[in-house]
Amino acid sequence: FYLTVKSDFGDPKGEGWYNEGETATFSVNSPIGFLIQQVFTQWSGDSTATTPTASIVMDGPKTVIAKWKTDYTSLVIIVIFSVSATLLSFCFRSIRKRKKRLTETLALEPTETSILKNKSEKEQIAGYLERLERLYKMGKIDKETYSRLKIEYEEKLKQLNPKN
Repeated sequence: FYLTVKSDFGDPKGEGWYNEGETATFSVNSPIGFLIQQVFTQWSGDSTATTPTASIVMDGPKTVIAKWKTDYTSLVIIVIFSVSATLLSFCFRSIRKRKKRLTETLALEPTETSILKNKSEKEQIAGYLERLERLYKMGKIDKETYSRLKIEYEEKLKQLNPKN
């Protein structure tokens, strides 16, 4: 008897002549494709097997047809990864630009720097705190940055002056 194996995808195997009572094995490769894949779901016709490789007893001519579904999972993962990488890159660049602007804003003028060279570390940090207050009051830095830097400078002052 003749076994007909039909499939739109997956290199069907097993089609041919078999003796009566013989077990015929047939198969397809699954999944097929890269970004958009065709995935085997089941056989129809003279077999209802749900695996890509199946068998049937030949007691007459048989026809099996592979059924497929389209799977976009790989494509979706790559798109999500690409979008995430782009967003992260944008965020990191924005953070770097913001830090650079903040650093430039907080940077002391050349004349102030030369004056501070002759001051103690404690006096320099006190000067930084004063400048921080001015910048915050002028609206040049946000509350979160102001609070973080203020705590950082105050901690440094405490370390330099452990008695207070």
